[in-house]
Amino acid sequence: MSLHIHHLTGCAPAPLAHYLKALGILRLVAEQKDPSARLWWQDEHAVLATTLDKENLQRFFLKEYAPSPVLGPWAARSGFFSGSSERSAREALLSLEQCSDSRFSVIVNCIDACRKVLNRHGISEKAADETKTDLLFWCRNELPRDMTPWFDACFVLESYLEKTEKRRSFPAIFGSGGNEGSGSYVSNFAQAIDRALVKHSC
Repeated sequence: MSLHIHHLTGCAPAPLAHYLKALGILRLVAEQKDPSARLWWQDEHAVLATTLDKENLQRFFLKEYAPSPVLGPWAARSGFFSGSSERSAREALLSLEQCSDSRFSVIVNCIDACRKVLNRHGISEKAADETKTDLLFWCRNELPRDMTPWFDACFVLESYLEKTEKRRSFPAIFGSGGNEGSGSYVSNFAQAIDRALVKHSC
């Protein structure tokens, strides 16, 4: 099978967002289409080697790519609650749920599972700080395993059974669980998927 080399000149090793963009492209291609895909840096940009030619690589991202379930029911602007600050994310989640394209089935199933966890534990608005740790544990234990990589990137949980004490901490890159200040990664991701894919697929 032929190997195709793609120079991703929009993905530089710096700033960090460009570096992470290149890693994201490699992850998605390798996980969903070509496990043999490789990536390296050359002349200050990323280079992707894959069995996909340019046409098939474009088709993958436009027509086949299945978005990862990047959701944050513990956070503000997550789209799971009422209120004006939730509106944009809420509309994006509803748009995803109403789309019949099967490539969105994983994220749609996870949206439904999040709603059920919130309902089961009686949470109808953004969790107060004293409830947030419990909610993170409920999410980690009760939501589909498809969400585990996102949880592991967002927060670290510790449980001390002898003291019935629970603690959470957050890696700095994702703020306090998927945000940067008042900006929400989960909201931005849902809106981007809606604009770039859902509105062109459904």
